[in-house]
Order: sequence, then C-alpha cells, then structure tokens
Amino acid sequence: MVDKLLYKMLKEHKPPYNIVIDIIEMPDHIALRVYENEIMAFSEDKRIMIMEYLIQLREIVHKFGLKCDFQGRPGDPPRSI
Repeated sequence: MVDKLLYKMLKEHKPPYNIVIDIIEMPDHIALRVYENEIMAFSEDKRIMIMEYLIQLREIVHKFGLKCDFQGRPGDPPRSI
C-alpha cells in the first residue's frame, strides 16, 4: 500500500498546466499515468517542462524506496463530474 505521506506529497506537488496525472499503485511499483492528447496539445518546450516535472515525481517516489515508471495512455483523460 502506498504510504499516505508519499501520496500526499505527490498530490501536493502540482503539475504544470493542470495536466492530469494518475497515480497508479501496482503490486511492485508506482506508475504515473499521463494522457497522450493532453500532452501533445502543448508546445515542445512545455512538453519538456512536463517531462521534467514527471522526473521530479519519480525522484520523490524513489526516496520512499519504491520503483516508479511512467505510463502513457492514448486519448484524453477521464472526465470528472
């Protein structure tokens, strides 16, 4: 189970441009999921900034002794009501 402090730190570390990043708890690691249409709507410079942000999140997860990977999903993020 993901440590509550880790989850809180990831949620409080706000993503650039309000992109959706899902935190997925896997049996042996944490996955950070982003959505292709959302990312590709930005300029190359902004996509680089987003990738740097994802790397920062991965480093936070690693500090808790967990593995972390990135998952890209085609399409748009799910919409919330």
